[in-house]
Amino acid sequence: MRLNDSEVMNLFYRFDPAVWGSGLATEAASAVTRWAADNIPDRIVIARIRPQNFASQRVAIHAGLARAEHLDTMGEDGLDWIFVWTQD
Repeated sequence: MRLNDSEVMNLFYRFDPAVWGSGLATEAASAVTRWAADNIPDRIVIARIRPQNFASQRVAIHAGLARAEHLDTMGEDGLDWIFVWTQD
């Protein structure tokens, strides 16, 4: 996807509520960010997260992403906070 005229990888996850709180999203997101860092290091990994979605914010942070307020943008139906992969 494109973010501010740059090609980025958008980390998107959605899980059945039956598994919320089990750590599955954090495990999956961490595996994907590590894979991306190893296999496509020239591509930035981001997550677009709604300000009120605290669980997804925690998942992103545990997966090695950090909030990048200067990149926050309007999504299709509201403000998206942008989190960016910060580890090498």
